[in-house]
Amino acid sequence: MMTMVTAASGVIVATPGDATAVRQAEVTSVLLASRLAAPVFTAPLDDEAALKSAAEQLRGSGAAALAVAPHLIGPEADDERIAAAAAVVGAGRSAPLGAHPALARLAALRYVEALSNALGG
Repeated sequence: MMTMVTAASGVIVATPGDATAVRQAEVTSVLLASRLAAPVFTAPLDDEAALKSAAEQLRGSGAAALAVAPHLIGPEADDERIAAAAAVVGAGRSAPLGAHPALARLAALRYVEALSNALGG
């Protein structure tokens, strides 16, 4: 189990990409909302209007302190993009996951699983 602590009363999971990327990131949003017991919305990282809409919905539901949680780990993890998204909605922000050891373990686990399935095991 993992402990998460935040001063935010509402979170925007911001992801690079189109509507498909946003739908995929919504799974993370649901899990995060469950873990934090706080409202979480998902929006495209570079879509100012969508970020503002998510912030308005969060504030409308009573969230006073917002945070942007970037849903990215690769070369798109540009700190300036994340800072700009947070500034658009007047929110704090977290750092991207980056090279966290758990990601390497997850990738290795998925590789072994895929290899096993491919070999009929």
